[in-house]
Amino acid sequence: MGVSLLYNPLTDEFEAVADDSADKKEKNVPQPEIFFPHEESGRRPLKKFNFETGEFSYADDNLQKIHEARKQRRNANRDRLTDKQRLMEQGLEEIGLTKKDLGKTADPKTGQISDIHRQTAASQIEDAKEKMEQALPMSVKDFSDLLNLCKLYPTEESRVSFCPVSPKDKEHIEDIIRRNGLKNISLTDFNAISKKLHPLYRTRQKLKQQKLAQYAALSPEQAAELPMEQKLEYMELLFPRQQTRKGLLEVCQQNEPNIKACLFTMDFPKNFWQREKELAERYASLIASSPEMTDKLKNWEQTSLDEKKAVIFKAAEIFEYVYDTPLKIGFFTPEEMRDLNKKQGLNPDTHINAAFYINGCIFFNTERLQQSDNFFAVSVPLHEGMHLRQDSHDFQDETVNRLFAVDISRVSLYEDEMNNKSSAAYKDLYAMSPGEKHAHGIQLYMEERLTEKTGLAKSTDREPDREVENIHNKAFTMAKITQSRSR
Repeated sequence: MGVSLLYNPLTDEFEAVADDSADKKEKNVPQPEIFFPHEESGRRPLKKFNFETGEFSYADDNLQKIHEARKQRRNANRDRLTDKQRLMEQGLEEIGLTKKDLGKTADPKTGQISDIHRQTAASQIEDAKEKMEQALPMSVKDFSDLLNLCKLYPTEESRVSFCPVSPKDKEHIEDIIRRNGLKNISLTDFNAISKKLHPLYRTRQKLKQQKLAQYAALSPEQAAELPMEQKLEYMELLFPRQQTRKGLLEVCQQNEPNIKACLFTMDFPKNFWQREKELAERYASLIASSPEMTDKLKNWEQTSLDEKKAVIFKAAEIFEYVYDTPLKIGFFTPEEMRDLNKKQGLNPDTHINAAFYINGCIFFNTERLQQSDNFFAVSVPLHEGMHLRQDSHDFQDETVNRLFAVDISRVSLYEDEMNNKSSAAYKDLYAMSPGEKHAHGIQLYMEERLTEKTGLAKSTDREPDREVENIHNKAFTMAKITQSRSR
């Protein structure tokens, strides 16, 4: 355990140091046979089911030999091309066309393509894919998703464990494992599957790179005009799940103008904000109805650090009640974060956030908390809680789910690495990312409702940080622009 499985192109296998003796022992265990009795008429011969092959066979050996001989003769006389043709004809019949339309993907005289020609071509392509995948142990898409969305680990029994990189992919990966019978699959058997599918996987990856090159060749103006579907595809190609830091920096550097053009114009569906605002309104109402919390918010400057922490914990409880999502809370000092950045090889002068979310836990900067405005302890749990929901919640909308599934938020690492704080464009990518537009938009709405319900005005930090103010003002502005375009 603790060793991951990596693909070795020289051996064409996934390799890890693991003992496969347990797997061999299991394969030597004799499998039982189940016998199926005669039907009531008693005219059908007895059959048995073999767990090893997953097939039925006749209990009488002579009948089984006759059956196999007939099957062999029947298969020998089959015309494979006729079988494929019949499959494609059936596909056309399913969409209301006839077998006469087979192969007609354009007018032979004029070369013009009608809707019927397009339907015929699409049907034949799907049939060809289906026929191809029948010969494969699993679909190329399923195999690709396993490699792209999971880390692969060997177990002590020399089996393969699939661990999703993102919690949001958990159900999808479990579905792939269930449909393809991959639970407890041995490393040997998985490598047998991989040898058939890896060449097709590599082809898909090359096609993705070619498509990415086409997008990268666009001007920022052209990128901004792309339909939402293509903008999402562009971002998905730029920011895959298991991207290295080096890979992230390279694609951001090469595509920065186009990334900005896409992010600035990527909006949420019209009905998205309404539901999100209803929940934020409820969150604000519950805070406003708690004298214990509002008293501390009114006297925030005189409130001790421990009391401020207590308000954060109370806000986390309200968040869990409203959103049915528990929040874990932690704290850190700027010195601890600088040490961590140093260990990770980041610029020591990297911007240190007031709070951040990682692996289901929100960590608060104690120095910033002590100097914070009076809404900080209720706004930040909500803001970071939005990021938690973006990673784990199904928003019942494919576009919204895809917007949050793309790891666009990592562009902030690129901006931290560039560390161009003197530029007017500093943290533009952060402010434009869908996750920040969502979190800042809901935070701003909640604060407005809280002021209406309590009469409390949002104070300023004791020691305002102009850099932080500028960053968040950008994000609040982008959230307003996105909401106005989504109306």
